[in-house]
Amino acid sequence: MLKPASAAGQQAAVKLTAGCIRRLAEGVPCATLAPLVQVVAKRVGRDNAQDEFADRRTTLSISDGQHFMLAILSPDIQDPAEGSIIQLLEWKRGAYEGLPAIFLNDWDQSSAQVFDVVGPPVGIHTISLGTPDRVEKVEQAGANLPCVTSAAMAPPRPVATPMRRRMSPDMPLSDPVETSPGPGRPTAHTAHAAHGPSGVSSLPLVPIAQLSLSMPRCRVRARVLSKSGIRAFTNSRGSSQLFSMDLMDSDGACTRATCFGVAVDKFYPAIQVKKIYEITGASVKQANPRYCRYPMELTLDERGAFLTALPEDGTIPPIPYKFVPIAELSLAVLGTSCDVLGVVHSLEDPVSVVTKNGPRMKRQAILLDSSKASIALNLWAEKAEIELAVGMVVFVRAARVSEFQGRTLDLNEASFVETNPDDPRAFQLQAWHQSCGQDEPIRPLSGLVSGGRGKKRNLAEALAEDSLLANQGERSSSARTVNFHQVSATVVAVRNDRAPFYWVENGQCAAGHICPEPAARFNLSLQVADAFACVHCQAFGEEAELLADVPAAELAVLDDERMAGNLQAEKTYTRIFRNMLFRRWAFTLKCRKENYEGRVRLQVSVDRLAPVDSVAESHRMLQEMKSMALHVNL
Repeated sequence: MLKPASAAGQQAAVKLTAGCIRRLAEGVPCATLAPLVQVVAKRVGRDNAQDEFADRRTTLSISDGQHFMLAILSPDIQDPAEGSIIQLLEWKRGAYEGLPAIFLNDWDQSSAQVFDVVGPPVGIHTISLGTPDRVEKVEQAGANLPCVTSAAMAPPRPVATPMRRRMSPDMPLSDPVETSPGPGRPTAHTAHAAHGPSGVSSLPLVPIAQLSLSMPRCRVRARVLSKSGIRAFTNSRGSSQLFSMDLMDSDGACTRATCFGVAVDKFYPAIQVKKIYEITGASVKQANPRYCRYPMELTLDERGAFLTALPEDGTIPPIPYKFVPIAELSLAVLGTSCDVLGVVHSLEDPVSVVTKNGPRMKRQAILLDSSKASIALNLWAEKAEIELAVGMVVFVRAARVSEFQGRTLDLNEASFVETNPDDPRAFQLQAWHQSCGQDEPIRPLSGLVSGGRGKKRNLAEALAEDSLLANQGERSSSARTVNFHQVSATVVAVRNDRAPFYWVENGQCAAGHICPEPAARFNLSLQVADAFACVHCQAFGEEAELLADVPAAELAVLDDERMAGNLQAEKTYTRIFRNMLFRRWAFTLKCRKENYEGRVRLQVSVDRLAPVDSVAESHRMLQEMKSMALHVNL
């Protein structure tokens, strides 16, 4: 322990909150919500190799200059230095080895300066802990410590302080209180009547809206709205796993429950979306708004929490869907979530896709509804294994609106797909699809370039911006070399005096496209125009194939036959080029600055294209007109 400071040292020290240690030990609110105390001693963990919780927590002695007491740090926050002055932010009153203590979840430090001990302080050994609301066995610092929990005396803070260690974004800000099995407590959850000892099973049933930090453990009855996959994370204690689920009770209030470590293996296989469960012994904590949209969240540990499956009795409403017609998704804000009711129009087989996080399974389904529009639904990882079939009606909850070659829907952790639901809305959509929906014209939202890279502009504006790109100097390596533009233009000319394709030989072309054998690949030279300007550009691969409406291999065969004197092949070849003219497309043009033989030139190519969405284009123009009218009136 540090030596007591001299009088001069005490005067130079930061002023501490007088009397706060006695108040903390007695469970009385302090005069200030964030008292200042001094760390007079520190012990890091215990030398107990047989204890799986060894070295998890740091034990501090904190002082207000008059008294000192024990403080047990949460394992996910940084240790303060001995002699430093810290501000207590989040804590819980308890006991450690029979002595009064607090379990500290958050603290802050305004200065890195270290002081001698202010005092000398005396220990709090005779303060009565009062009548505990509940006594639990808390595994702290390598030993089972009796902890008397009470209502938190500090108000909840919405964000963590900068003193926290860098953690996984999925890791909670503090650990749940884990309970050790008592006599007769079951060791595994069941779908039968699984109840803990009287201290747990006698907990009152609490509505989700009334959850608060004053109840260390609770009992709720709710329906599972969604269930995430199992995710791995790593923090200062090593690697672990977690999953979460959204719950809704009979009042329609919602919260999130999370399981960590061994609790994942215990609860994950038993929990099913749409089912009703009674959760007993879950700990309550303030939710981190970065990861949870509810004010409170629950944590289920493997020994203190129990799960009981309940039958449907009508007390808890079904999953609340708020369906959005697919046609309206073209105007939805990207990144928002929505519920969609649709029929599976087409379905791809699952494929393995290489992502930045490694290979993942992906499957795409095209959904359509009575609004006569369709959209692609991307299913990733375990959701790619959902049993789907063409013609099946699905309810999709909390799908995220994204943009990739048009509007698409992605499923996140809170998403849920219900197949062939027993619902009048599903029956009505099924009847529409079987009677006339399969034959009516459908407007696809996927495969369109609206909202892609670059801004929406006309060709004259694009050329003006590209001229600036050509004239900018090479003063730094950060100088731009590429522009992207979204334009609606018409193909007015296609060069056909040479073969509009090249051969990918030896399995790979100069652009890096790999083929197992030599194959033809499009290289079209186009001229596109709108009401303002005209520009030459190149179209390659899939984009050129959309323009030509034939595969490059087929065009290569026709080219060989016409060169051999086949008149029918010559007519077909000419018709393909003629059909490409005077068609309007939504282009994403890519303008690249290049150095060629010592000269700067601009190479314009088609990055994406799709048929113009006339409805979305009309809405966009209408919004521009309204905006212009508003500025004129102002």
